[in-house]
Amino acid sequence: QCNIQYYDNGVYQPNPPANWINAWGSWMCPTSLNESFDGTRAYNLYLDDTFFADAFPVKMTVKGLTRETALTQSLNTANGGWNLLSNGFTRVLNWEALDKTALENTYYVWDAKNQNYATYQEGGSATFDATQYIAPYQSVFVRMGAAQGAGTSSQFINFETKPEEAKVVCGATAINPFYKKGDDVIKLSTSTTANDYRDELILNFSDDYHDDFEKQEDVTKFFSRELSVPTIYAVVEDEACVIAGYPKVNEFIQNIPLGYRTEIGENVTITMDTVQPGVKVILEDKALGIFHNMKEPYHFTASDGANASRLLLHFGDQSNTNWPFVTSTWNDFYVYKNHDLLQFAKNEKLIGQTVEIYNTSGLLVDEFILDESFTHPVPPAASGMFIIKTANRTRSKTFIQKIFF
Repeated sequence: QCNIQYYDNGVYQPNPPANWINAWGSWMCPTSLNESFDGTRAYNLYLDDTFFADAFPVKMTVKGLTRETALTQSLNTANGGWNLLSNGFTRVLNWEALDKTALENTYYVWDAKNQNYATYQEGGSATFDATQYIAPYQSVFVRMGAAQGAGTSSQFINFETKPEEAKVVCGATAINPFYKKGDDVIKLSTSTTANDYRDELILNFSDDYHDDFEKQEDVTKFFSRELSVPTIYAVVEDEACVIAGYPKVNEFIQNIPLGYRTEIGENVTITMDTVQPGVKVILEDKALGIFHNMKEPYHFTASDGANASRLLLHFGDQSNTNWPFVTSTWNDFYVYKNHDLLQFAKNEKLIGQTVEIYNTSGLLVDEFILDESFTHPVPPAASGMFIIKTANRTRSKTFIQKIFF
């Protein structure tokens, strides 16, 4: 008995489990604990109290190099023609994009929540919310088109998956490319002076995308166990994402929370490698109250090993009047709308100061004292362009900014 198994349909068993009455292959244990997980064989991981006394869920760690070359798996037509097919890539595999000439057009994957097999059929028919996207390192059951009966001899067919098939396309119509190939993309990368490790974050934009977490748009981050890797990710509804989709850049400034993980005290550099023309990108470091134009790399020292709320990315059309017009530097004064609140850049010299909001006719619509929260509710029924005005404690500087509600 073992809790890591692979399915060998070349080894006949007369009484398969009830769920698979026409799958006469056998579940086999690896011959060695040192057997490589190279992607050419798919495995089933079985967990229960026999093997794990601790509470669930449990974490499994896999170490090794990621695959960037084609993967060939040997599939067998014998004993019902069922096979476990592995996605051996670190990227999502698109079932619709595979050459399934030798296969039936449906895959099956165990759904522990519903205690049944979820299925996806080419063209969009699915059960238990299965989609055309097979997660990184996920194994799924497939059946050969020329499946044979019980007790038959093995007839192997090589099935190849390629890195270019391991990508995501947006939506059921698969019109808009998703992974790194869209025209509207912001790509950020991180590095440190301590080593040669790098990490990347991809932000994609489309009229069809949403701010919330969507399986078709967002890809969950796989974290390296090496803390020396300067990891960066987008935070989407508390999910850490390596690829995240958002609505297309428009006349409003959008805000994306960013998280990072690295060694404490590490000097981290964030670089914007890709951005579409006409888009302005500002990185806010909330710990330091700094707003940095990402035309140049941003450098900071990690005061903690992991932080999911320190960084905020602001972006929008660079020609928009919604971008701040200030009489000082970004570090002194900046305000943006965050849902129903005005969020002010942290500047201790502004605490306790009077903030005035005027409409374009010069009428005062709101006045308040800025406190340590650096926030204030958006004026009720406010719509259009407004002017925000305040000054530092000594009144030696006056700050003015345009903003849209």
